[in-house]
Amino acid sequence: MSAAALLVSLHALGFVFTAVDGRIHVSPWSRLSEDQRAAIRDRKAEPLALLQQEHANDMTEYVNERAAVLKVDHQLSRAAA
Repeated sequence: MSAAALLVSLHALGFVFTAVDGRIHVSPWSRLSEDQRAAIRDRKAEPLALLQQEHANDMTEYVNERAAVLKVDHQLSRAAA
């Protein structure tokens, strides 16, 4: 199973993933089976890279959204926003 498929399948079961300081945090950790924990641990680099990329995309989207709001609300140029 690919790292993306692993994250998607576990997310569908109600697990939430975050990447913090180079580590994968899974909530609720206590609900993971030993096989699921091993799958995450064995492929740590792949899911971690996906989560970090997702975070970077979320931050870019957030910054662009805030800049658009400032541009419209305060009639600023894009560079100033």
